[in-house]
Amino acid sequence: MKISLSRTNIISILLVVTILLLGFNIIIEKYYHHLKLAAEKGIPSDLINKRFLTALKNYNIDSSWISIKDLSKIEDDSLKYWYNVKIPEDLPPSLLIKEIKNQFDTNEVNIYAVDKPSETSVEVRIFSSKYLKLSAAIKNNDLIHRKADSVAFVITGIEDLNSENLNDILKMPEQFTCVLVPSKHSLELVKLLNEEQKQTAVLLNDDIPDLEYKLKSNYSKNRIRNSLKSISTKFSNATFFIMDNHSDIYNSDHSDAIRNWFEGRVLVPEEKFSEIEFTSAEEIFLKIKSEEGKKRVYRISAVDFLEMSPVFASLRKLGYRIVYPSVLIRSLI
Repeated sequence: MKISLSRTNIISILLVVTILLLGFNIIIEKYYHHLKLAAEKGIPSDLINKRFLTALKNYNIDSSWISIKDLSKIEDDSLKYWYNVKIPEDLPPSLLIKEIKNQFDTNEVNIYAVDKPSETSVEVRIFSSKYLKLSAAIKNNDLIHRKADSVAFVITGIEDLNSENLNDILKMPEQFTCVLVPSKHSLELVKLLNEEQKQTAVLLNDDIPDLEYKLKSNYSKNRIRNSLKSISTKFSNATFFIMDNHSDIYNSDHSDAIRNWFEGRVLVPEEKFSEIEFTSAEEIFLKIKSEEGKKRVYRISAVDFLEMSPVFASLRKLGYRIVYPSVLIRSLI
């Protein structure tokens, strides 16, 4: 079936199509004009401010340390946020500035840090599309301190690591204590740990392999005394000793003799440590943070400890101190 169109109909159709195309073109031009204006103005000041405050929160900066300066004193009408920020002495401004930069895509803003020697501060200026949107003077203050805890770690299973992982853990900058069961191999590890300024603790249990140090519930008092003498002499540099409170030797007639032998030294029941297993950096971080205010020495395997660097970074942001267990151990016993 043929459809015939008159000349008048064709002209009408073309006219309608032309009008539609013109309308569509106007809409597109307005849309792109809007985008161009938005690009020229950059990202909103409120969004920049929100990300800036998030960076401060990530470093546990108390809101009372952040003050708003009077904008009426400046002529730059693009500047919407102007702050004075006090930070504790233990937090270098460079770390906080790095965290602020991490909140933004490099194409979104330009961030400049200008030292102000006369004011002993650093001024941070955030620009978007050449417009100054936020300015903050960051200054250390020795009268303020972040509310955060000290945490410590004892590491088990170091004797089972291969040479590569052992070297990795020895080179970690963290403060920690390695738990060793008395043996000839453990004495070799003590030398390595001492060279790297790492602390050691000695675990007393039923599983000591070497006869010289072995502790058994059916041993005579004299035999137990000889083993204890060898342990305390050969491992004299141990920061403290740990007693497996579930072991036969602990629950035997020799338990008082062992405690008396280490009188004047630190002898800690193993149950005093909080055991953690590495699942994810976020879960471990949240677990430690949820126990804020409690004196905690965490026991963790050497393999899991190798995965803990992101956790340590997150804790330090909040002002936590990673200390040797010997700093906190007295509060556990």
